[in-house]
Amino acid sequence: MAVSDRQGRLASGGIGCYYGCRTRSWEDVRKWLERQRSTYLDNLLRTQLRQYQNGKVVTRDSLAISAREAFGAAGNDRRIAAIIEPLLAAAYPQLPLDWERLRGDVRTAEINRVFDGYFGRAPSTAEKAATRNFGVGLGLSLDSRPEHFSPQASPALDVIADLLAERQGEVPVWRIYEKLSEPPYGLPYPLIQLYLLAFVRRGD
Repeated sequence: MAVSDRQGRLASGGIGCYYGCRTRSWEDVRKWLERQRSTYLDNLLRTQLRQYQNGKVVTRDSLAISAREAFGAAGNDRRIAAIIEPLLAAAYPQLPLDWERLRGDVRTAEINRVFDGYFGRAPSTAEKAATRNFGVGLGLSLDSRPEHFSPQASPALDVIADLLAERQGEVPVWRIYEKLSEPPYGLPYPLIQLYLLAFVRRGD
């Protein structure tokens, strides 16, 4: 059956309107869902937090961790810290550094900067800043001169010295890693490596 040009244009326009209206409708729905998403997530989070707050934190050593206080904290970072920090403190009670003096998280990149800040030939601004931020807390420098390597009060270096004394000056490197990474110390490997290099530089 033949279709006139005018009828063809009308049909084409009708199809275009159908798809255009349909697209606009879906777009409106998508925007509405985005607006509602945060509301639903907030409500869900509040519901779940109430359930967790009414629960109990059970640990092997029966640590006094209040679920109400932990999950009532503002923000997930604080909630997680309220549980993880007591667990780590109980597992590693003799952490051989003063973590309260650390001005930030001791990540691998910062550990490398601390080493280069103390022992590099021309330390960069970031490397010098790392020694100021972490040197005193790690026991590698003094308050008066945080950029100067002066490990006069470093429990980690004392542990290494004691191991050497026990074994007449010969200790496999893996044994030092094992000693400092296990309870009661619990140091990560990159930090143990820094202490090993610092121990050599100290001249013991």
